[in-house]
Amino acid sequence: MTRRQLSAVLVALTVLPVSVAQAQHEASECQSCQDAPVDGKKPNVLKRAWISVCRDFKRNNNWPDPFVTSDRVAARVPFDSCVANGWRIQNTLSAHHFVENSGELTESGQLKVAAIINESPLAYRAIFVLRDVEAEVTADRVASIQVAVSKVLGDRPPVPVFETYDKPRGTPAYYVDEVTRRYQATIPDPRLPQEDGGSSVGAAYSSSGTPGN
Repeated sequence: MTRRQLSAVLVALTVLPVSVAQAQHEASECQSCQDAPVDGKKPNVLKRAWISVCRDFKRNNNWPDPFVTSDRVAARVPFDSCVANGWRIQNTLSAHHFVENSGELTESGQLKVAAIINESPLAYRAIFVLRDVEAEVTADRVASIQVAVSKVLGDRPPVPVFETYDKPRGTPAYYVDEVTRRYQATIPDPRLPQEDGGSSVGAAYSSSGTPGN
């Protein structure tokens, strides 16, 4: 190696740490600042490439921190959809909430509207009405709901009313009432355990010396 080549190597080793530190500092700045003209000139290609290498190096060493938030949001999206669908079904008024062959709300329908307005979270405070085969019946149902909403709402924000095709799955009230009544009618009377093999609960307590004679 000649003296000229040795001098060039020493100069490069002296300048390189300063250049690396400066490039790392510039890599932490925003990309818009990196691309901004300086004295009317944009950074040259080599400088921008070095900044990109430093930025990617830091991102790889910090992985997965920069991307955890977006992954968590993506993982929660199905659950958010399930919650929204659940509230939609819960806030749906079906045919049994209206008078037969009419759009007038029954007493249970009026109570349902009041419960939706007073108890549902604000993010899910909306009323859904099951569409009927006849468009006129559906329109009457919507109009009846809007009248009931105006009576309950007061000075609170308006509650939207939507039409839906999804029928809530449920059990008729008369069936639930009949099952409950029959269950209560067949409840056995309170009784002590039967003796088994000549010993009973009371005898067991007596033989152990505990109070109960």
